[in-house]
Amino acid sequence: MDHKVDTPLASSAPNKTTEVSCPGAHSGFLDEIVGDSTPVLRSSSTLETGLVTETQRLKLLQHYRYHVAPWLDICDLKHAFGIAALQMAVHSERLLSVLLALSKICIYKRSRDFQMIHSDDFGGSHTPELPSDRQSLALHADFTETLLVRVFQELHYLVSDVSHAWRNINGSDYGPLQSLVDTAYGLDIDSAVYWMFFRLGKALANNTPIRIQLPSVTIPSLSLLCRTDDAPERVAHYTQALLWMCGKALIIGHRESIPPQRHQLTDTWLNVFEELNQWRHSRPQEFYPMVELNGEDPNLNPGSQFPLLLFTNGAAALCNQLYHTAMLLLLECKPRTTLLNNPHSPVLSSLWHAQRVCGIALNNDRRECWDPCLLASFLVAARYMTHESQQQEIVEGFDRIQEITGWGIGEYLTQLREEWSFLEGGSNELQEIG
Repeated sequence: MDHKVDTPLASSAPNKTTEVSCPGAHSGFLDEIVGDSTPVLRSSSTLETGLVTETQRLKLLQHYRYHVAPWLDICDLKHAFGIAALQMAVHSERLLSVLLALSKICIYKRSRDFQMIHSDDFGGSHTPELPSDRQSLALHADFTETLLVRVFQELHYLVSDVSHAWRNINGSDYGPLQSLVDTAYGLDIDSAVYWMFFRLGKALANNTPIRIQLPSVTIPSLSLLCRTDDAPERVAHYTQALLWMCGKALIIGHRESIPPQRHQLTDTWLNVFEELNQWRHSRPQEFYPMVELNGEDPNLNPGSQFPLLLFTNGAAALCNQLYHTAMLLLLECKPRTTLLNNPHSPVLSSLWHAQRVCGIALNNDRRECWDPCLLASFLVAARYMTHESQQQEIVEGFDRIQEITGWGIGEYLTQLREEWSFLEGGSNELQEIG
């Protein structure tokens, strides 16, 4: 059923009502968002232009709320990007501009028939300078808003061209972001912004150290968190803990190339390995797969060379895929002197983890369950696949992901094919020698 949404958007016609067709489930929240208490949406400085109509702006807001924000809030049941950031944006001209620009590029990357709007229609892209010291930052009136502007710009850059954004490794090295480290384990918008910078996936895709400082405080006890009745808190903290461990795995793999003052990580390889094991064994029920079939029996998962793993929510898909990715990264740099129990366990096999990453990614067909770091994670695992049938399935998987998300990794896919060819050539040479 269609609904009328009252949107007094133009200052020259404050009582004008625009009739827009939108699902009933969507209209209530947007009525509140674009009501009379949103002066920025009625601002003549942003809206009196012949290039952007009221209907276009409302459609962009709708698309952001119901198609962009869900994947931004993949692990946030409080919807920091879908509710808090949107409410801030309708009172801030500069924040609204970059939010609408992100919504627009997301539509464009998935459907070329959407009427394009120039980026200039949404104002400039300059991010205001912030004080350099942490104490002044905390007192800065526009601190959170400015960081939101920056993260939306980074996301716009990423969605526009994933390969180019990943190649530009300096983007995530944003000084003021370090002031959020102490609040990384929160449930507010500042915490969401901090982890969103991590989730851009640049370090994973390039196999380089992360360029943002990790939290130094001890995470809440996972064994206690799994028993809490507060679902948003439980899901958020379990996800944050896993992202933190994945970041530590990236650092440990490149520890020799990072100055100590940059990473400040005292954990040993074994510390992180045990933390990841604890995370897997203590994870609450919503993080377990709904369906889990190994890839040995082709009758159980016909047409695939990989395990079948299905999850009921995006946070579970993200965390389990990144768990296997972190273990894969760790096992690749395992110290020779480290002795582990059950040496024949599949948990100690890099290939086992890589295949499970591929199995999760290849069976993830929901837009709201995809994230840039998951795309990078899939790329990391794909490099381990040597069989032609596996490689073909992976290439088809990347094509399908692009159809779902609009994210293409052309340059990285070309490089992946070259790595596969190199591996195949080396294998053939060994066979000839044998």
